[in-house]
Amino acid sequence: SSIKDGIWEWNLQTGETFFSKQWKNMLGYEEDEIKNTAQTFFDLVHKDDKQRVENELQKHFDAKNDIYSIKLRLRTKDGNYMWILARGKVVYDKNGKPKEMVGSHVDISHLREVEEKLRESENRWKFALEGSGDGIWDWNIETGEVYFSKQWKEMLGYKEDEIGSSLQAWIDLVHPNQLKKITKDIQNYLDGKSKRYITEHQVLCKDGTYKWILDRGMSIQKD
Repeated sequence: SSIKDGIWEWNLQTGETFFSKQWKNMLGYEEDEIKNTAQTFFDLVHKDDKQRVENELQKHFDAKNDIYSIKLRLRTKDGNYMWILARGKVVYDKNGKPKEMVGSHVDISHLREVEEKLRESENRWKFALEGSGDGIWDWNIETGEVYFSKQWKEMLGYKEDEIGSSLQAWIDLVHPNQLKKITKDIQNYLDGKSKRYITEHQVLCKDGTYKWILDRGMSIQKD
């Protein structure tokens, strides 16, 4: 275990609990400011995370081989909340009854901040593109999996679940007389023969008609 991890041990039969010095310091507490009881932990858990914590603990108790692992918020000494990755495992006695649980806490507040910033950035990106009425697609060339945004589908009159997430789903919608040219345009771009991928073609709408689409794309990752 990392030296930065906070270590805890919970005697499931007596309720006695040990919190390491690092566990307490992580939350801003001194050694004598935290009582060594399981209730201390539950009192520090954010109210919105309490039920989730209890559910994950019960799942672990019911499945002896599973590792208890959950991201939760704990209240610090200054009254704020810190994101923690809690991991642990139950130790059973010779009769197969839960004896104690041992585990660690890791401060992941910085990672959560990064995740939140990425999420905000992604939301701004989607708003900028889809807010203009554009349909977004993302094609994983290695797996053949394609993401079609909700706007992409609605543009053609389809609901969210009416178009699959595969390249074939797109091929089936493209006007058959134009598929060969589009495929050539894509290959020329991937081969570096053209600086950008841009084409106009017809795509089948839900009502059976074809709609002209301006399709643009760029490669963002190469093997």
